[in-house]
Amino acid sequence: MVEPEVKEALKRAGLPVSDATPLFHATNSAAAKEITETSHIKGGSTGQVWLASSKEIAALMHAGSIATTSDARKPEINVLLEVVVAAERLYWGETRTAEHNGLELFFLLDENEGCRVEVRAEEAWIPQTPAVYTEPWIYWLQAAEQQTAAARNWREISDKDLPIGEELLEAVLEELPAAMQAISSAAFAVDGFDGAVADLVALPKVSAPRPKQIVERLGSVVELQGGNVKDYEDELRWLFDTRNKSVHGAVWKDPAFRHRSGLSISAAQREFCLENAERALDIGRRFIASCLEGASANGELAEWAAMRLARCDDLLGRFDG
Repeated sequence: MVEPEVKEALKRAGLPVSDATPLFHATNSAAAKEITETSHIKGGSTGQVWLASSKEIAALMHAGSIATTSDARKPEINVLLEVVVAAERLYWGETRTAEHNGLELFFLLDENEGCRVEVRAEEAWIPQTPAVYTEPWIYWLQAAEQQTAAARNWREISDKDLPIGEELLEAVLEELPAAMQAISSAAFAVDGFDGAVADLVALPKVSAPRPKQIVERLGSVVELQGGNVKDYEDELRWLFDTRNKSVHGAVWKDPAFRHRSGLSISAAQREFCLENAERALDIGRRFIASCLEGASANGELAEWAAMRLARCDDLLGRFDG
């Protein structure tokens, strides 16, 4: 009897529900030879074999349970087999719609006895290393969010009615590096986002300070949303200037700043504080979201931008109410 979910999966894949359902299996040459000669397929240590509705999904999923030779060795995967198997021997179907265009992945349970299959075709398969496109701006924006949260946590501790002592001093002082990292990370995110867009479309060369340069470059290929160009230039100027103070600024020597806790601390904490960390994160989020939302009219960027908006909604603060 064919399992209902397997039956539905086969129908979705346009495959027959029968004693001769055609599927694909990725394996190695030794196992392929044995399967062809014996018309039996055996699972690995789990007793399972993965079969798929296409060559692509079979090759992609080969790293799991694969057929092995009788001595249980697993040489490198280098063969794709087209086999037919009784649908009643399939016990699970998984839909891979989001990334694999609705292809179906099935599992075959052999119960250590082996399942009868008929090999219809065999072809060599050359493994390919997938290309992974990493955009660092996303991680910098995550870092800005995380470090802002850390600064907020230290502020909540220092705002408690604590006596002057180790706990209060730690909370006050630790807010500074957390805020400093949040501000710098937000600036890096904006800078990196400009670079990511430049990898996809040609951006003009602009002779101007970096904040104005970014706004003009990106504004030439997207319709900036939620603000005017001057506002974004001013905000990015503040963001980059504040970031620069953490790297190139003079050393603050005087404990001239009286913290809200009552402690006198370095004046640097006027700049590197929770409020400015939150402001930096907000600027980075809004500017990047504005660019992504305004890319819909650009045919070269629309799909790329829509995908990043869908995946980064929370990170971009678009669900913050």
